[in-house]
Amino acid sequence: MKIKQSIKEQKVVRNNIVEAKVNASIDKRSIARKYRKLASEAQKSLGTKESIQFFREKLVRRKIDHDQLMKNYRTVSNPKIGSMLVYNYDPKYKDKLPYYDMNPCIILLDYTKDGWYGANIHYLPPTLRAELLLDIGWNKSASLIKIQKSLERNKLTKICLKRYLRKQLNSRIKVVNREDWEIIIQLPFDAFVKESRAQIWRKARKN
Repeated sequence: MKIKQSIKEQKVVRNNIVEAKVNASIDKRSIARKYRKLASEAQKSLGTKESIQFFREKLVRRKIDHDQLMKNYRTVSNPKIGSMLVYNYDPKYKDKLPYYDMNPCIILLDYTKDGWYGANIHYLPPTLRAELLLDIGWNKSASLIKIQKSLERNKLTKICLKRYLRKQLNSRIKVVNREDWEIIIQLPFDAFVKESRAQIWRKARKN
């Protein structure tokens, strides 16, 4: 019995080492290229409903460090309308909010005098995120302004529309490359406070 237990423990250690090495390589911004290659090998056309589903199945249980991955995206001070942004955030009125996300992943809709409005896709379950991206034509040659206009008209936007104050940022703003959108939206990077993602997504489906 002790020998069998020892063998099992050794396997666990080896698996942990392998997983750590995989995660280390993923953290170096290779994740998008890695999964685009996997999709190509699986003969999945990028920028389609099929490829989004493929990425969701591959990434849903992946343990990837949010801050490490984001370090490799471009930092901006005043991003363009229609861009996808990621950052760390501490709401000013968090005590009054029923729940909130500390790691927003938004598509920028409009500026205010002290911040901006954005559609935080984390408030949508993965299936609705895919639907939203396809509806706004992100995978086509549409300009960022056209993406913004499409978002403003989309029924799903009202579910995830949030206002953000620049002074409440806890990190620099990072811009996600457009070809990475369908991958980034599938990563479990939300950091909800007060309610679980399951509870929040349940509400989104009802709207």
